[in-house]
Amino acid sequence: MQRCVVHFYRNVWTAVPTGKVKEVASMLKAIHSQEDAEAAQQKARLDIEKLR
Repeated sequence: MQRCVVHFYRNVWTAVPTGKVKEVASMLKAIHSQEDAEAAQQKARLDIEKLR
């Protein structure tokens, strides 16, 4: 499982501008630390809106 997350993060970094990597990393860590899948999905939706 951990390896899959690492590869997911690496794929994300290829699409993120260099200046935003730390911000997006923080968002991803917050999503992954949610209590359940529903909370993670809600957090992801909020973060997507912030990035737009």
